Amino acid sequence: MSEEKIPNIESHIETENDMLQTIREQRNLIRKLMRDIRCYVLALIILIIFSVFTNISSFVAFKAMNQSNNFNQKLPPTSLMWIGMGSLIFNGPITENAYENLEASLNTELGHKVTSLAINSPGGDELAAEKIATLLNQRGIEISILPDGSCGSACVPLFIHTHKHSSLDNGQIIFHQGFIYRSDPFHGILAMVGLSSDTGPVYMDKWAAEFGAPLLAYLRSCTLADPLRSPIGIAMTWQEIQDVLRGHAQRACDVAMVDYECKRLDAPSFCKKKNPI
Repeated sequence: MSEEKIPNIESHIETENDMLQTIREQRNLIRKLMRDIRCYVLALIILIIFSVFTNISSFVAFKAMNQSNNFNQKLPPTSLMWIGMGSLIFNGPITENAYENLEASLNTELGHKVTSLAINSPGGDELAAEKIATLLNQRGIEISILPDGSCGSACVPLFIHTHKHSSLDNGQIIFHQGFIYRSDPFHGILAMVGLSSDTGPVYMDKWAAEFGAPLLAYLRSCTLADPLRSPIGIAMTWQEIQDVLRGHAQRACDVAMVDYECKRLDAPSFCKKKNPI
């Protein structure tokens, strides 16, 4: 009589447990693999976005620099004129060449005797303006605005960043938008996709605020247009600025802007109204 084989139940259970363990390990491996894939994809997306952002930023900066260089090349040359033994007249745009010529002039025997510089400038290159201010501070030279002249755009930081400065009442300081005027880093990218606006910060905001918060508040009180975001802007004498800083403005911001903008051939549309203010 043959003996029947009794199945090994324990062995069977162990085999099932091993299979379940293998399945669990495979599932964990798959989950880990999917997690790694998601991390890699996310890292790749971030890298692509960063690369695109960097390339666009570089392109915008390059384009802005080209525009600035082209703009500077079209500017008339700046003249330097001696007045007596200790004064210079700086007449014209602020450019790198103007800075180099001024530095060369001050390094002459006669230049070492210069104690004051009278400026008449529509503005120009901000970096050159800062270099000129540093140069004047190193030599202890006082800056003023030429009688019946003006100091506009990038000339404003040159004027206020020079430690010794004064102005004549008939000289005008001009606040306006400027050529390359936005100071927020994302403006160039937003502008390319049509999402930019004129509500972001501009260089002239900072420069006006350096005179004092009351002046910035005064310039923002205009209702016809924002002079700090207008290509023409607003012109104020040194005395007017001091009065505003003391809280005693001679005239309203709108009046000052109309007086300056509406006398020009390229006057804005609000000047066509019978009574713009």
